[in-house]
Amino acid sequence: MNFTPNEKQEKAFDKVSKAIKDAKKAGLIFYGKCGQLVAYTKQADEYVEKNGFLNCFGTMQGQIPNISMAGLIKDSGADDYPQFISDADEREFS
Repeated sequence: MNFTPNEKQEKAFDKVSKAIKDAKKAGLIFYGKCGQLVAYTKQADEYVEKNGFLNCFGTMQGQIPNISMAGLIKDSGADDYPQFISDADEREFS
């Protein structure tokens, strides 16, 4: 068994890496969430950081908008999605 990526695999990884770097330049921040690749805008990510990651759960407000696709990655992280702190924040930032 060989666990070392071959040249074709390394080139494929480089393409994915470049695409993510380009998307980051366009203002997206990426996370792996329970097998999904999830992207938030930089502003949404800053909102969560400013308000505290744990404070953005169980607020009964709307889920912060994101782009996601299931099955793209394997992930061992959390399957939670941050929420707006208040209804006013949801209206302002949506």
